[in-house]
Amino acid sequence: QDAVNAAALALYNAYQALMAASVTVTVNYVDEASNPIAESEEHIFANGADYSFTAPSIGNYTLPDPATKTGTAAEGAAVTFT
Repeated sequence: QDAVNAAALALYNAYQALMAASVTVTVNYVDEASNPIAESEEHIFANGADYSFTAPSIGNYTLPDPATKTGTAAEGAAVTFT
């Protein structure tokens, strides 16, 4: 049981360290008047990791140009497709 408890504690500590180093990048889809046209999404990345998002087809809206946006994950980062 001691070995199982030690393993569980090590896993918990590793998870906590990973979450502490993680940030959320929000992806928004809006029209030209900044009205939402699809539900926003939240994606978790390691702080400083590169990300790439491609806009999906949404109803009768035209895909933005460029349809793909890249960046570096940081606290408060957001991507908006118009």
